[in-house]
Amino acid sequence: MKSLTRAAARLLLAASACLAAASAHAAVGTTLPVDFPAPLDVSLGFDAPRPIDALQLCHPNLKATHTGEKPNRVSPVPLKDVTAAADRVQATLAPASWNMIRLARQR
Repeated sequence: MKSLTRAAARLLLAASACLAAASAHAAVGTTLPVDFPAPLDVSLGFDAPRPIDALQLCHPNLKATHTGEKPNRVSPVPLKDVTAAADRVQATLAPASWNMIRLARQR
């Protein structure tokens, strides 16, 4: 379990690094594009992770909200094309999205 916890921390650090890079762009006055996918490639520190669940929350309209007429306008959907090999996990994340990837060790 400790290795999986460390792996989760590494994944969180990778996401934080992406956000830090975005913040650095914003700090110098440039516009950070949110109209193209971002690759995720993380080394987890243990061999053969296996994705057991992957979800994505996003919407093309960044101001989209739930309404009475559309109560599920922004809902989690499966995150496709998550790959794991050796000690790496790779995926392509949609623009301006929240993503969750659950992993297990292969035995």
